[in-house]
Amino acid sequence: MKTSAILTILGAASCAVAIRCTQGMTYCGTSLVKKGNYAQDMQTALQREGIAPTSHQLLDSLYLCTADEDYLIYRTTCRRGACQDNGVSRDDTCIGTEEQPQEQEQEDQDQDLEQNQNQDQNQEQDAGMGQDQGGQNAGPYTTVTF
Repeated sequence: MKTSAILTILGAASCAVAIRCTQGMTYCGTSLVKKGNYAQDMQTALQREGIAPTSHQLLDSLYLCTADEDYLIYRTTCRRGACQDNGVSRDDTCIGTEEQPQEQEQEDQDQDLEQNQNQDQNQEQDAGMGQDQGGQNAGPYTTVTF
């Protein structure tokens, strides 16, 4: 999914009335989306750290809310689906251990490889439909020549 599409989805999922994050508190990306339109701020925080803003990185990362112009500061990325909203006036946290950068890199590569393999299989199936090995249209009957 392209970053612009991710931002569009995140923007659409945000509330009509934005609730500002509390200075000094740490929030999951999912919590920030519920509060308001923080998609661009989350993307900027990730990019400052040299991290590609995938949906996983945007939503499963922890961000520090600040009062300065940078607004959000990236802290860490939790494992997929393991960023926990701990409620009002409590910092959000990762459930279990934080994701290690090389684990995320490998997970992203594995996902890309799986998507490419699925696309290749679909293309091969599309190309092979309606033809036999000789390149002729396959029919319900086989002609045998003696």
